[in-house]
Amino acid sequence: MRDRVSINIKGREPYRPLAPIVTEEDCQEYFDIEPNPLTELMLVEANVLKDSIPAVTHINGTARVQTISKKFNPSVHGLLTEFKKLTGIPVLINTSLNIQGQAICDTPRDTLWTFKNCIADFCVIDGQTYVKS
Repeated sequence: MRDRVSINIKGREPYRPLAPIVTEEDCQEYFDIEPNPLTELMLVEANVLKDSIPAVTHINGTARVQTISKKFNPSVHGLLTEFKKLTGIPVLINTSLNIQGQAICDTPRDTLWTFKNCIADFCVIDGQTYVKS
């Protein structure tokens, strides 16, 4: 998954790390850090405790974790909760939405342009799903 996102979608070197996003409730099962204001802002690294999330584990066994509370971001918290129900893993990749040489997407128009110009299979913007044919 790291190679698919880094090389195929973002067009960047595969050694660049991707970050995990996890609910506050599940954070300590996967990372050796307690959720706190710095983890909400993705400002600290923590050791990864499980081998089941290699796409977000840096070569030194750490990750720059972002925790999500239900109060802070109910939509993303719900997405992580549903993903855990489906897979047993409450962690997703969190990376900037841009491709090599382009600015980070700031508008739905930017996002649709990026989606059109990368190999992602689908895109969701404000509840609307776009699928490549």
